[in-house]
Amino acid sequence: MPVAGWRLGFLGLPRFLAPRSDTREYQDEQGRFRFDARLSLPLIGLLAHYRGRLMSEKSWIVSAWGKAYDAAF
Repeated sequence: MPVAGWRLGFLGLPRFLAPRSDTREYQDEQGRFRFDARLSLPLIGLLAHYRGRLMSEKSWIVSAWGKAYDAAF
């Protein structure tokens, strides 16, 4: 997701100093939504990097118990 512009209060800041985001979203082989996101600043470097996955409640129960759980979900 590109940064379109940034401000400090009412003061517009130069775009070349704006934060950069590199984000990837995809679905893995098990059908889980996965994401990988990096946020960095020029001259400073990496500020934050996070990644993870989202699963439905049924998928979480299956992975937690290691077997299919046929509840009424």
